[in-house]
Amino acid sequence: MNEELIPTSQFTFYLPPIFDINMPSDSTASNANAFGEILFQRIKDFGLRCIPVCDKLFSSSFSPSCTNMAKQLARSSSSSVANYRAVRRARSHREFYSKLCIVIEELDESLFWIEYAIDAKFIHFERAESLLSEGNEILKILVTSRKTSSRLLKEK
Repeated sequence: MNEELIPTSQFTFYLPPIFDINMPSDSTASNANAFGEILFQRIKDFGLRCIPVCDKLFSSSFSPSCTNMAKQLARSSSSSVANYRAVRRARSHREFYSKLCIVIEELDESLFWIEYAIDAKFIHFERAESLLSEGNEILKILVTSRKTSSRLLKEK
């Protein structure tokens, strides 16, 4: 597969060849970069929307376990954002795949802590329903991307 380096301001981003689906070769890079930016913004928004949930868990002081959940959610949601940023700056296809796996793991952990806080009755499902829905949508996109990336790695 042909791998492209796309210069963007002072950085050079690795663009794995997973976006070559029926697009003219000159538009592949710009379409992939736009998709990556949209996905980054969605993941970032998800992380930012987790902050009030963490604050509610911290302020509720139901128990030490509630504080632990808040810390875990804050860590995993911010980590998913930071690691997706690293995905977009990957220097090779293998690095892209590796970092994408980390993003998936951290995002899935964020969803776990939200669900766990709901199950423990620390937050109401209705208040977190749209956050869970968005997180699951993002997770599906990332898992599909990981499958494509894995297939392309095996083809090399």
